[in-house]
Amino acid sequence: MDRRLIVAAQIGDVDLLLNLIQYNSLILHYVSLTEEETPLYIASMAGHLNFVRKILELKPNFAEVLNQDGFSPLHIASVNGYLEIVKELLSLNVNRDLCTLMGRDKRIPLHYAAIKGRIARC
Repeated sequence: MDRRLIVAAQIGDVDLLLNLIQYNSLILHYVSLTEEETPLYIASMAGHLNFVRKILELKPNFAEVLNQDGFSPLHIASVNGYLEIVKELLSLNVNRDLCTLMGRDKRIPLHYAAIKGRIARC
C-alpha cells in the first residue's frame, strides 16, 4: 500500500486521502487487489471516525475484509470501544451482516467487545 495512504489513515487525514485519490483515482482499487490491511482497518484501529466515514463512502466493501490476523474493521473498533465507528460500520449504508462476521477463533465483534469490557449504551 502507498505509504502516504497508510499515514493518512493513521492520522485520520481526509484531505490527504482525497488528494491521493485525485492524483491516482485507482489507489483504493489497487489496495483492494493487493492488501489485506486496508485504510479502513487502520483508521478503525486508530479511532478516526471522519476518515472511516469517507472510506466507507468510497469503498464500502472494505468493511468486509479480514486482515491477516482474521479481524475486520468492526472487530477492531469493537475491541477498542470506538462506539461511533461501530455504529458507522453497522449503518444502513454498509452490510448489516458484519456483526456476525467471524474472525479469529470463530468470534464475532461482540465477543471481543465483551471480553475487553467495552460496554456502552447506544
